[in-house]
Amino acid sequence: MKRIIALFNDHTSNQSIIESCLQIATLFDIEIVLCHLIAAPKDWEVLNRTQRDKYPNEKLRINEVRLYLDKQLADLRQENIKAKKKFLFYDESESPFEDDFTKDDLIISDVCLFNKHAELNSYLFNLPFPKLIIDKAFDIKDVMDIVFTSNFKPLKDETSEILAKLYSVLDFTLNLVFINTKEVQESSEISITNMKEVIASNHFSKTSISIFYSDRKLAGAKLFSEMKGGDLIIIESTGEISYTEILDLNLPLLIVNNYEG
Repeated sequence: MKRIIALFNDHTSNQSIIESCLQIATLFDIEIVLCHLIAAPKDWEVLNRTQRDKYPNEKLRINEVRLYLDKQLADLRQENIKAKKKFLFYDESESPFEDDFTKDDLIISDVCLFNKHAELNSYLFNLPFPKLIIDKAFDIKDVMDIVFTSNFKPLKDETSEILAKLYSVLDFTLNLVFINTKEVQESSEISITNMKEVIASNHFSKTSISIFYSDRKLAGAKLFSEMKGGDLIIIESTGEISYTEILDLNLPLLIVNNYEG
């Protein structure tokens, strides 16, 4: 995890995202990139002045966002946080924006990022990079119980790295849970063996192992977290997750898509 990508649009609770990014960046001493999605031609940065004048509303909005981001950058730098800004332009009639995210980035946003643009929603939600989705400001130092679900065959490198970083600075219980669904089921013996191998190979401590049943993996993780009093859900997904599944999210959710995008 080398950068935090704070991802905003016109609907997100930006201050909650920034506060959450600040806590994580301070803990791990990493850079924050403030990225704002803007509905404008994707080639905006290469348009000349005459071409840009054809989009007066977009020009106004870009200037407003620039002023806002510059103010947030100044505040972050006063906290000795390395930070910069980036505009992500997308045209609602075309394919989503081009990004330079990598598997070493942690994308942080809130549930309001996912709005009416279905194609963009699907693209954002299933980016093959770790994504932390919050429903309110999140202080990572308050995490005492993590609910972690995966197929455990084995873990993706990004997941192992994130958990190792969390173990290096926090004292928490890691609750490993295999969730049997209508689509994916396996014997409890196999699930328990896989989870024990993950614990041993990653040198995890303060762990618990559980088997749970639910129609959907994410729904099961949320219900299990409510029962266990979890503070954070981490899920490795072996396929697409519908953004509608997080609309009632009441815990921070860290998603690592376990496939190549």
